[in-house]
Amino acid sequence: MSESTALSPGSQVGPYQVIRLLGEGGMGAVFEAVHQAIGRKVAIKVLHSEFARNKEITTRFFNEARAVNIVDHPGLVQISDYGQLPDFTTYIVMEFLKGESLARRLQSGNGKATMPLAEILQLSWQIADSLAAAHDKGIIHRDLKPENVMIVPDSHVASGERTKIVDFGLAKLAEGNAGALAKTKSNAVMGTPLYMSPEQCAGAGGVDAKTDVYALGCMLYEMMSGQTPFIAEGSGQILGMHMFKQPEPLQKLAPSVPTQLTDFVHRLLDKEKSRRPTMQQVAIHLERLAKLAPPLVKKLPRKDGPSEADPSGSIGLSSTLGLAAAQTGVRHRRIGLAGVVSLSLVSLTVAVTMAFRQGPSAPLEQVLPRPDLSASHAAMQPPPTPMVSPQPVPTESSNPETPKPPKPVAHSPARKPGRASGQPGSKSTSPTPVTAPIRYERPHVEK
Repeated sequence: MSESTALSPGSQVGPYQVIRLLGEGGMGAVFEAVHQAIGRKVAIKVLHSEFARNKEITTRFFNEARAVNIVDHPGLVQISDYGQLPDFTTYIVMEFLKGESLARRLQSGNGKATMPLAEILQLSWQIADSLAAAHDKGIIHRDLKPENVMIVPDSHVASGERTKIVDFGLAKLAEGNAGALAKTKSNAVMGTPLYMSPEQCAGAGGVDAKTDVYALGCMLYEMMSGQTPFIAEGSGQILGMHMFKQPEPLQKLAPSVPTQLTDFVHRLLDKEKSRRPTMQQVAIHLERLAKLAPPLVKKLPRKDGPSEADPSGSIGLSSTLGLAAAQTGVRHRRIGLAGVVSLSLVSLTVAVTMAFRQGPSAPLEQVLPRPDLSASHAAMQPPPTPMVSPQPVPTESSNPETPKPPKPVAHSPARKPGRASGQPGSKSTSPTPVTAPIRYERPHVEK
């Protein structure tokens, strides 16, 4: 039970009855609840009572519900209701997710990058696609980080998993769409230091959609290397590093990752936001690479299903507004086939190298058209070897329908002195060479 909220197991929030506390953060808590009429499970996110009377905080809290419903994308956590009770209990009702946060999956490697590259491309592509839809509606997340990305089972996705972005509490509506969401103060510094863009570190006034692109670059850097671009003891130091220091080359920390891909991640981390690609460009590019990658081996759930018995550490902490609205079950078991993984990495390296044939300095706009998957795979296959029919061997037979085999060639006897070859009466003992025409096939040159 949370002492900072008015809710406890057995409490009622409209038609929902609270079952248990899932987790608690600095500004809020998340409870599991059930709709008593239809039995549907939900997650209810509640502000702590000391913040519920603050109009600015409650406005930002409700921004999450408004932003998600404006976008209406399956890659965002679905929110069905929000409001405030007479005792100032401020809440949001959202879908109940069973899975794990991206942060927890990264932690399972004990600080080491253990995720296959194909899995990284699949997950980051889904994240980028969801955020591109949000940006298209003028919504900027502004606090993208592994804790705010849930990974849930989904049989309709090729990889068997889908990402869900949660906690739009710091969301901002882009200029030109005023009225739907309240803007934050221009001199406020909001976000999580490890994933904040340089312009965000300097103040929220210069924040736009490129801030989410930078944050995704930080996450890709961490997924590939096992560490964030900048590490320091204090938040102020990290903010300064984002603004003025270049991160260590990713290729040095993750030498197994193709150079062209590490260069792409550094483009997302450019200090000058105008040089970063848009999220739509990032999504198209990652989609292309993900489709070229070997198919992921689907993770099989345990026979007894996901567990709901262990709430401790089962939910990823969200941003300043509390917790991500989801509960984590038992992580799907990974199939430990070293041979399959090794072959997949080799194939992926070749595919990524081909995808970046234009070189790291090529403009990103040249790779924007969505790839034809069949053409991509066809380009990776060697051309078929043409069949060359054997040439007929000339014979001395006058009847071409019944060719006779050539006469055996006898060794030339020693030439008698005084008889030169070509003189009258001389016989050439060297047979006329029989040569069949040789056909040379032009080597296949991949352009």
